[in-house]
This record gives sequence, C-alpha cells and structure tokens, in this order.
Amino acid sequence: MEKLPTNPPGDRTQGAAPEPTAPSTPTVGPREVWATDEMRQACARRDVAEVYQRLNAAGVSQRRLAAATGQSQSEVSEIMRRRRVVGDVGVLQRIADGLGVPRGWWGLAHTLPTDDRCGRDAGAASDGA
Repeated sequence: MEKLPTNPPGDRTQGAAPEPTAPSTPTVGPREVWATDEMRQACARRDVAEVYQRLNAAGVSQRRLAAATGQSQSEVSEIMRRRRVVGDVGVLQRIADGLGVPRGWWGLAHTLPTDDRCGRDAGAASDGA
C-alpha cells in the first residue's frame, strides 16, 4: 500500500490525500510544439489523433508515445490514422498524465471525487437511525 505524505502540522487539511500535480509544461515532445494554439485546441477538442500526429511530425516516435501513455505502438498507429477514437475518460487521463499535459487542457477534472455520495445531498444519506 502506498504511503501518502502528510501535510505540515497545523494545516487544516491534515491527513487529506494530496492532489496529484501535473508538470507546468508537457514532458513528451518539444516545448515549441505544445506552445502552439493548434496543439492546445487539439487537446481541448480531445483530438488525440492530431496531438499524436503533431508530436510525431516533431520527431516523437510512435514507440515513445506508446511507452509514455501505456498503449501499444499499434494502438498509437491506429489512433494516428483515425481508425481508433479515444473517448474513454480514463484513457484520456492516462494519455494526459503520460504526456505530462495538465488534465485541464483536455477539459478533464484534475482529481477524481473520493466521496461515494458525490452528487447527492449529504443530508439525504441514511445513517440507520
């Protein structure tokens, strides 16, 4: 079991799980590619094919993309040729994290809710009394 770091003494969130942090700049591919409006728009559209194509054109191999995102090289190839569309949020999160891209660029939440009552009024929960 992974041990989570504790917050400094006196912090009101003592014992709360830390939020994952994303790098301020993507870690796969040249910074210049990520700095373009076209790349940011592709992320916002969740157009993984275009993101992969732009990275590949900048010299990032399909094998490197696959290793970074936990996919096979053949999956990356199928995505790049638009024979496979990435729509699953979990896969998009894994791609964003693997490329070192902030999840917000993809329109994804930065963290996942941990309360099983998410979306319900806490007062509506039954305590059996």
